[in-house]
Amino acid sequence: MEKTIIHVNPKFTSQKCSKCEYIHKNNREGNIFHCLNCNFELHADLNAARNIEIPGKSEYFRLLSTSQSLRFHESMPMGMVETSNKPLPSGKGS
Repeated sequence: MEKTIIHVNPKFTSQKCSKCEYIHKNNREGNIFHCLNCNFELHADLNAARNIEIPGKSEYFRLLSTSQSLRFHESMPMGMVETSNKPLPSGKGS
């Protein structure tokens, strides 16, 4: 099965609140993320991962609905997708 890679701009993901979307450099201190706007608190890496997940899923579903490189097959179970057969750049993925 082929893999789909979605690139998400990581800019400000460690400073942005995954709850209220407020961005400030002082929201993160070490491993603690504490939003200065809404007081939301979470492990900093988990907060950043949530900020990457949301646009990543959005882009994936946008591509799924509009891309001609995605083909649905009647023989595949519902929801399964086959991507184009273009190989990944050398050293990227498997």
